[in-house]
Amino acid sequence: MNKKISTTVTLLLLCSRIFCQFSTPNGTAVNAYQNPEIPEYQRYAADSIYEIDFPNAEIIYLFNDTISTTNKYNCHGYAWVGYQYGQFYWTTEQNKYWDDFSYVETNESEAERIFYTGGDMDHSAIKSSPGSGMYISKAAGGPLTEHPPGVGPSYYYDGPNVTIFYYKRNPYLIDGPDVVCGNNNFFTLSSTSDPLPPGSVYWTVDNTSFFSVVSSGNYEAKVSYTGTGEKNATLYAHYSNGDTINIKRITSCQQTPSITGDNTVCYPGSQFVLDNAPSGSTIYWTVDNTSLFTVVSYSNSTATVKRTGTGTGSATLSARTGSVSGTEIASKTITACAPAVISGNYYICSSNYYSLSSPHQADGGWTISPPGGIFSITSQNATSATVKVSPQNATASNATLVADVNGTQILIPIVNCALLGSTFVCPTTSYYINNGAAAVWSVTPGFSITPYDNDVFASVTASAPNLTGTVTAVANGTTYYMNITSCDYDVYGKSGGGVGSYVSVYPNPASTTLNVEIDEVAAALIRAAQPSNAKIAGVAMPTYDVRLYNMSGVMVCNTKTKDTKVQFDVSNLPNGFYFLHVYDGIMPAPEVQRIIIRH
Repeated sequence: MNKKISTTVTLLLLCSRIFCQFSTPNGTAVNAYQNPEIPEYQRYAADSIYEIDFPNAEIIYLFNDTISTTNKYNCHGYAWVGYQYGQFYWTTEQNKYWDDFSYVETNESEAERIFYTGGDMDHSAIKSSPGSGMYISKAAGGPLTEHPPGVGPSYYYDGPNVTIFYYKRNPYLIDGPDVVCGNNNFFTLSSTSDPLPPGSVYWTVDNTSFFSVVSSGNYEAKVSYTGTGEKNATLYAHYSNGDTINIKRITSCQQTPSITGDNTVCYPGSQFVLDNAPSGSTIYWTVDNTSLFTVVSYSNSTATVKRTGTGTGSATLSARTGSVSGTEIASKTITACAPAVISGNYYICSSNYYSLSSPHQADGGWTISPPGGIFSITSQNATSATVKVSPQNATASNATLVADVNGTQILIPIVNCALLGSTFVCPTTSYYINNGAAAVWSVTPGFSITPYDNDVFASVTASAPNLTGTVTAVANGTTYYMNITSCDYDVYGKSGGGVGSYVSVYPNPASTTLNVEIDEVAAALIRAAQPSNAKIAGVAMPTYDVRLYNMSGVMVCNTKTKDTKVQFDVSNLPNGFYFLHVYDGIMPAPEVQRIIIRH
């Protein structure tokens, strides 16, 4: 290198500079600057001297300039910092590019950058193009030239103490998030060209006060951050001998991730957002009470949660990294809104109006399950429905009215009003309308009828065997009837259920325990006394199905047994009237007795 030009540059370095800061590919800060330009005549002179000193070097003119020599940037700035923000820059921190493993040593044929050191000064060059055998470099305050390796700046080849280093871009890269939050931050070692290094790869992190490599699997690692606020660290991948393969700069979350959204979640659903989500991490959303809530959709930092069912309570909504069972990085307590409830009468005698509690709406409509029975919906809208029963004198039948509230089925059971009691009168049977309505009672001649309990019940007695007739009840403008037949014989049981009963119950009223006894002899006589189409000969001991119903028709106690003695615990049942039904699987109708619970 021409020492006259170098001396001039040394003097000019004392002048004012324009500072800039850049980064290596691995994120290390590199300081650079621009010097004021030297006079034009000095630039022309430097070009001319260089052409004479190095005839095998070709001067490169940039930006359509007619002069190559400049004092604004140096060889290191050209080779390592490069062209940025429309300018080249001067730097003396070229070592940072290999110190942080952005570049690694190689041989001359694979080199992208060349660094000379020794003697009085350092020098940097780049390969002109692969396989060309030519370098491009700038001589300090001199021109930019393309030249063979052994030509200019010749200064670096004058002495025996010059060492040449060849560098290429590190082919191994650490892929992963730049910002680390919580646990399960995954990093992998990849390669742009060379095969991945054989053997084991070890991972470490330098800031162990706040970061840790919680697990690693050769070419991948999982990093955890346990601090608060912003912290920095360097993640290292090592060869099996401990040498560094490459590094990655990582930073912790500046702010703790948090979930924003509604505190109360209803059926239409609410959207939630994860604020300060860790960069590069996939977010998974979960809720711990799936009987009340469901995560219907999510897209990384947002999720939609819907309320389900009719229960009450709360749950924890969590944002996690790694998987649905991964580390929780943020959580929020959510509470279910007041459940949707259908209001209306359980019994339908003609037609009933049903409404949905505010502010809920049956956006999916109203239906009856099972469909196609005696119930039909005559009108409906988002908040109400009217249900009709036809025919009105049908046998008691149960169904469910369903309101679809944003995909959640809200239910109310329904049953038609009907006359209950046995079709056989042997010789006395009780009858009632299942909704507990008082009625005007009548019966076909040959039978006598006695209303009781304020006309809610009626007792029918046959005057002779083998009679047929009809018992009729008129309640609230609706007429109910049942065809009845008297038995062949008078059979007298011992219970309070009336003459002809084979079931006795005691105590009645009951407060804690209700005892039921079945007189199998009397039951057999009653079965034998039925009309020929009901007679069954040679039947072994039947299985009895004993049920206790409340006035709403809800079964509150039940057992099946071949035993003739049954006990029900009624201590927790509310005071009121109940009905005991005993089915033997043979007779077409059950034995029915009225029970009183009184505590």
